[in-house]
Amino acid sequence: MPEKSIKDSPKPPSDLVELQNWFSGAVTAPESEKERLFQESKQYVTASSKQDTFQRVEVYMTDFWPRITESMGDDFEHVKTHCGDDAFNALIKDYIAIHPSTSFTLYHVGQSFPSYLESYYHGADRAKLIDMAHFDWAKCAAFMAQNRPHLDPSTLPTNEQQRIMDRPIKCHPSVSILELLHTPPAFSAKSTTTWWVIYRKEFQVHWKSIPASFATLLHQIQDGGTLIEIVTRLQNDANHSLRIELEQHIQTYFQTAVTEQWLITN
Repeated sequence: MPEKSIKDSPKPPSDLVELQNWFSGAVTAPESEKERLFQESKQYVTASSKQDTFQRVEVYMTDFWPRITESMGDDFEHVKTHCGDDAFNALIKDYIAIHPSTSFTLYHVGQSFPSYLESYYHGADRAKLIDMAHFDWAKCAAFMAQNRPHLDPSTLPTNEQQRIMDRPIKCHPSVSILELLHTPPAFSAKSTTTWWVIYRKEFQVHWKSIPASFATLLHQIQDGGTLIEIVTRLQNDANHSLRIELEQHIQTYFQTAVTEQWLITN
């Protein structure tokens, strides 16, 4: 007998859904909501021999924010160090109010933090803080990215090595390409933007500064295609000076991308 699919499964009772929604809201509520939740808890929670209804909920309330701020502090270490504990924690509470967690794991909590800062943070250190957030999150993404075998032409059969230009390639899932105004990890200001690759190599996260033309090539590689197709797109889209620079350095760029394990084949 075939198993039922999720969509064919019976729906949970409406009162259970209501309880789950209330509890989720209670656990993530700010301190100012305690009085309201104290009254509402009597409707949803049964007291125990040692705790009243609100105390039973409060156990989870007092654990939620420390875990969130600790996890975000680990993920965004440069932002936290720059802001200080109190300012960082306040920033995270404002962020969670707009981007509440929707995942079972803490890893995904910070994925919208850089874009949140771009939209809502307007302090004098805005540019530096945004650079830090993008850099910190790229490091997290590199560490947690799917482990895909990188392109290594030396491991290919001889006939395949001769046809390397015809193989579809993409950037490794751990690779992020960032344009930053400040130089990591100290985040000193620069007069012009610089391009960086954040990536994982041999189970360690690394970052490397690259020329703008190299970044343009990697962006095209991220879109996928054979090397011939990628070069053709660049010739059609890039301005004259960029095309000249790419023509001069594309072999070196490709060798670097292979050596640093930035590429995979489909």
